[in-house]
Amino acid sequence: MSSSVAVWSFTALVLLSLAAPATAQGSDPQRVRTQSGQDLGPLNLQDITEAESGVRFTNADDVSRRQQAILSDRRVEGLTLRNEATLIYTKPVSRSSTFGPANYDPAASTLKSQARTKYLDYYGFVFDERAIKRAGRVAYEIQKTKLGACFIYGAFLGDGINLTQEIHGTVCHRGGDGTAEALEREMLSLLSHARFAQPLNGSDFSVTLEIPAAQQ
Repeated sequence: MSSSVAVWSFTALVLLSLAAPATAQGSDPQRVRTQSGQDLGPLNLQDITEAESGVRFTNADDVSRRQQAILSDRRVEGLTLRNEATLIYTKPVSRSSTFGPANYDPAASTLKSQARTKYLDYYGFVFDERAIKRAGRVAYEIQKTKLGACFIYGAFLGDGINLTQEIHGTVCHRGGDGTAEALEREMLSLLSHARFAQPLNGSDFSVTLEIPAAQQ
């Protein structure tokens, strides 16, 4: 997969992550608005260090780049993983804003909107609700496509009362880069390395996506 395709995909996925669902409207494709028209501000992605990041990996080499954008109501961080997959992390700026109650997990239902990108269309990915799988907190779909294989995923984390963190991403590999099964194993292994902060202790990165060892 070319780096230019990876960069375009990252920007498109960030735009999709900013609302439920999010969309860029008007003449400026880098300015983010919700479907209701609320202006969240420009998508000014800036490179950041691991120390500035809301995500840690047990193997630092798993991440090749970190970027961040601060919008009016949320902080959005984008990681490019070592296999060119994206991990997009969103956290509301205000503690009063959440993604819903902790007893409801919307991860599977958000995959359909996350799949609507030209990047996935290019690879021939066709979302199939019946093909959604689970691994711990992660809902995902792996699919063999006309050009190779694609993996999309989403997850929500909370404080026991509300969902306060959202994670999602995607990657496609061309046919010669391996099978769908190999990509599935690789992605679940990578995601099992991700660590997030405890709700009441921002320096304690011990929250995981709870992926069972048997699926890694």
